[in-house]
Amino acid sequence: MKQAPEHKFERQFRKGVLAGLCAHLAGVLFLLLLAFLIGELALAFVLLFFGVAQFFYFIPALIVAKRKQATNDFIKGMALTCAIPFIMNAGCFGIWGLGSMGR
Repeated sequence: MKQAPEHKFERQFRKGVLAGLCAHLAGVLFLLLLAFLIGELALAFVLLFFGVAQFFYFIPALIVAKRKQATNDFIKGMALTCAIPFIMNAGCFGIWGLGSMGR
């Protein structure tokens, strides 16, 4: 059976997701290295506020991609890989905050 040809949207979106995952890997390694060099307080910030910390390296990556005339689908893929950890981190803090309100 013949497979349907892959659409340009899917390829660019997948490339954006892959670029976002690579940015996360590089960013996490850099932030952990920085945290170990600075101390325990920085490590706690990186681990607890990862959703916020990722913007220090992800927003510039999005700006560079946009300036290099990347397609909107590529940008959407990168933005998705940024949004999911941020939402998960915010949700964990929401659950943690609701759990500690009764004490």
